[in-house]
Amino acid sequence: MRQTFERSSYRRLLEDPPVLGWVAEGQRGSPALAGGRFRRLGNACAALKTTPGELAKMDERQAVAFLRQLVGECEARGITGVTTKGYVMAVKSRWRFNDLEVRKRVAIRQGAGIYDNERVPTREELQQRGLLAGHRFVLRKGRRSAGD
Repeated sequence: MRQTFERSSYRRLLEDPPVLGWVAEGQRGSPALAGGRFRRLGNACAALKTTPGELAKMDERQAVAFLRQLVGECEARGITGVTTKGYVMAVKSRWRFNDLEVRKRVAIRQGAGIYDNERVPTREELQQRGLLAGHRFVLRKGRRSAGD
């Protein structure tokens, strides 16, 4: 199912035929991925006050400098490394569409994940929260019964 971008704050970018072609090509592969990359590209361009047309005119050296600036902006905003990588991949996808392959790697800081400090709760913690049934409850034929 193709996505429409009528309510997108970046829909003005689709007035540029090459951007529209990039989105259409992406939608032939995965509409959801194309929509996500379009939003990320629009956000990256807005954050660094540029346009997809200006991105298309960059050479590889300028592209690497742009990516470093983009990563720095994401870090300054407190955006996680995984999300930053999504922005970088969206911009690189746009460049590949324009036959610019950026081979140089740009380091992205991988901060602490939101699940890094998690552990399995103890039986007592589960009982306190009411998430653990007493020992008398058993499953019989797909339903709970009280220790019949």
